[in-house]
Amino acid sequence: MFSSPQNTANYQNTTQPMLRIDGLQERTVYAFRVRAFTSSGPGPWSASNTIQITAEVPDPPTHIKAERINQRQIKVTWNLPRRSTYRINSDYHQRPIPVTGFRIHYAAHDTTVDPSSERILEVGAVTMATLDDVSPNESYIIKIQSRGMDKRFGNWSDPVIVSASRYGFDQNGGAFQLSRVTDLRCFGVKPTDMANPMNSSLKITWLPPSDRRLIKEYEVCSSSNLS
Repeated sequence: MFSSPQNTANYQNTTQPMLRIDGLQERTVYAFRVRAFTSSGPGPWSASNTIQITAEVPDPPTHIKAERINQRQIKVTWNLPRRSTYRINSDYHQRPIPVTGFRIHYAAHDTTVDPSSERILEVGAVTMATLDDVSPNESYIIKIQSRGMDKRFGNWSDPVIVSASRYGFDQNGGAFQLSRVTDLRCFGVKPTDMANPMNSSLKITWLPPSDRRLIKEYEVCSSSNLS
């Protein structure tokens, strides 16, 4: 026996110690009790157990597209989620799950360079958004969640990647090719050849180019000048 939202009792019988009940309403509390029938008749009802049916979360949006509209902005468009498929007995049905908004996650493709580039933008039930203040020198990875009626979010969409601009810009506004290595640094380190105290060692580090698709190796050029 279970109580419906209209507070009426519904009875179902089964010969197994389990029962699946379909067609229940979302965001509704149901109460259940069970009793056994024997040759002597019905036994006492079990203690009551209640459960709240949560709302189904919507699927992620589809056909996500992203493109740069200028050096500092990316436009993202998408389609509303597909209808969800659910089963009642042996029949399959489809219904739209209401969407109240979207959450957009975007970050530089390599967050090890700049972890602070990760950002979240929440919007309403729209199909377009503009990501502001993005770096022209970085590729960005973008994914989106749909928000349901109970404000829970569904799964993330498959990510899409927006490439860096063909030319980046330094802090002074000067353009440079994105295949150029940046932030070259040199550090003195403990020499590995301890037998020769006249030898010194250096460690050199740099940031890879923003466009790394064609990188095979690096060439380091060194020159010396006695002082």
